[in-house]
Amino acid sequence: MSEPTKLFWVRFQEPNLDDYRPMTYPPNPQILGWWCSGEAIDGSYAIICAMVTGDNWQDAVKKDWPDARDLDGRPAADTTLSDRFPLSPWMSERIDAFDKAALAKPGAPDDAEGKNEV
Repeated sequence: MSEPTKLFWVRFQEPNLDDYRPMTYPPNPQILGWWCSGEAIDGSYAIICAMVTGDNWQDAVKKDWPDARDLDGRPAADTTLSDRFPLSPWMSERIDAFDKAALAKPGAPDDAEGKNEV
């Protein structure tokens, strides 16, 4: 049986509050989506959330946000998102491709049990 593709929900601080966008648009292919979730009370950084695939989510984040700090990644059960995280067209394409590839793997779940909404 093949190893499932790893999926992480990541949160980090981006010190450039004036321009917290990734270095490339869209960001590298491991970033399925990203959102600015808020900022520090003192205005010293933006709080960025991202859905990231692969074994090394830290490197994927640092490719497009080289100054990112206080990175925290948690395994994600699936790509289900709440309406708090709206999808741009490039995000929808990447998430759809990820879901399609994950369902094509042997041993992939064939139902929606265990889905966690973020």
